[in-house]
Amino acid sequence: MDTCVFVSTSSKIRALMHVDDPLAVGDEFLKNFWNELSRRVLLRVATPINATIPVKFLGREHLSFRFGGKRGFTVKHTERYWNSALDIYGLTEAKSAQTAGDKKEKPVEGQVDAHLRHLDASAHSRYRQGVGKLQFTTSERTDIKYAVKCRSHRLAKPTLADEADLKHLLRYVKGTKEEKLWLTVPDIESKELIEKLTSFDTFTDSNWAEDPDTGVSTTCCLTFAGDFLLDQTVINQETVAQSTHEAEYLAAGSGARDNLYFRSLAKEIGFTKKDGTELD
Repeated sequence: MDTCVFVSTSSKIRALMHVDDPLAVGDEFLKNFWNELSRRVLLRVATPINATIPVKFLGREHLSFRFGGKRGFTVKHTERYWNSALDIYGLTEAKSAQTAGDKKEKPVEGQVDAHLRHLDASAHSRYRQGVGKLQFTTSERTDIKYAVKCRSHRLAKPTLADEADLKHLLRYVKGTKEEKLWLTVPDIESKELIEKLTSFDTFTDSNWAEDPDTGVSTTCCLTFAGDFLLDQTVINQETVAQSTHEAEYLAAGSGARDNLYFRSLAKEIGFTKKDGTELD
């Protein structure tokens, strides 16, 4: 599930290994790293990430950028991938929706009880396929993460109303296929950048009792290192909160947990403050 991070103790190379997909950044020893790895496993080395030709990693397109005192990478899914999701319901030529999930589809005539009527086996299979396609994109698409979470919780017994909501979400995706995740840092030397990175910031919010059937609330957490988005989570709370205050308290606990994780990860890969102490 998670990408493995490997750190060189003799150079500045950091390598990400996700099953058989490697990605590495580093100093002048980076070329030697790939050459040495190629002696042991068969590799197809792609071009370095640049500002003009997208580089694919884990099915996503990466481009570098530098402007306005910032530099970093953009990450997005391909047009082909989005179209494959839209094709499940034949929506490639459909009109785009303006929201991810607030506005529901109009019920089909004679189906006013759509929220009670479960899908047949064939329609259920399409629903699972559509949700699965969208789940793969939520790491880059914060705008649809909550809507996908809601649709995912209906995978066991989706209804006609759930299918209509999924179609609406797909129509929203159709109009936002070019949305990118911007991963940015200040445009300064790497050494200065590490010295400026003194803490991680985690922001939390909750949606109290948003599930009318269970009363369960939703927690959202965003963790940043400066302007760089490290992680985003949208999850159901394990405890049924009795008030908005309690829901926010539980969300803050989840945010603290995420923040501690990244502090531990930073310590493991050698990120410290200028005075050598751990990051806050």
